[in-house]
Amino acid sequence: MIAYGGRGGTTAGAGTVFLKSTAQTWGDLVVDNGGVVASTPLPSIPEGELDIVDGSSVEDSSATMVADLYAGYFVNLDIAQNATP
Repeated sequence: MIAYGGRGGTTAGAGTVFLKSTAQTWGDLVVDNGGVVASTPLPSIPEGELDIVDGSSVEDSSATMVADLYAGYFVNLDIAQNATP
């Protein structure tokens, strides 16, 4: 099984394959980069000022973002923590 990342001759971060048989409870996640040292940059969430915050979502009406580009990201909205990457 091969799950290398990248296109053509360009290397990138490891690829993943999830396998689960009916006998398994959780399955197996195979991470494979074929011995190549490389990475895939992830898009960062731009700074902005939120207009609307409710129980399950936030909105910045001045931002122009691709739909679902940041789906699944963890965002710390506590500015008092002054966290940096």
